[in-house]
Amino acid sequence: MKILHIVNGLNPGGIEKWLHDLVLNGSVNDIHILKQDPNKGFFEESLKLNGANISYISKDSVFYYLHVFRYIWQRKFDVVHSHVHYSSGIYMLISYFSGVRCRVTHSHIYTSENNLSCFRKIYKNIMKAFIETFSNVRIAVSEVAGGCIFKGSDYVVLPCGIELKKNVKKKKNNTGFPIRIGHVGRFSEEKNHKLMFQVAKNFMT
Repeated sequence: MKILHIVNGLNPGGIEKWLHDLVLNGSVNDIHILKQDPNKGFFEESLKLNGANISYISKDSVFYYLHVFRYIWQRKFDVVHSHVHYSSGIYMLISYFSGVRCRVTHSHIYTSENNLSCFRKIYKNIMKAFIETFSNVRIAVSEVAGGCIFKGSDYVVLPCGIELKKNVKKKKNNTGFPIRIGHVGRFSEEKNHKLMFQVAKNFMT
């Protein structure tokens, strides 16, 4: 199958690492990636070496979405898989009118709706309507992430893990504690540090 993944960029992050592992695990599919960041990402060279086709279309052009439509329509993708949160709505609309049969919206994060401007609320509601109307596969990394951009409950929860055996080097435990707990991620609400602290506390009691 010919599959297009739409991402913001290819620097280290959860989506990018998951996509990198997917390609490196020897996918039999023809993988294409359309990114929004003009800068060369951390994973970019490795993805290219392992067979991924990476494209960039400048968002500075007033004809950006027309260029995206032409890009998708000309390449006749079997699947378009969008990872760009609310913006997935416009890519699902474009994919629908480009004749793509399988249109996937993937929600990776929860974002608070507090303190949104009037314009942002209108934009969010329009994008959610587009996602509901034009995507026919909906995936979320958690129930909370799914509830953020999907109107109904018609989505599959599929946590994005990483290949621990390939990516984590074992080190001798010299701390004196039987278990070591690590965390990788920025300090923000959606990373759920409260749960991490609770897990650590439970191990110590």
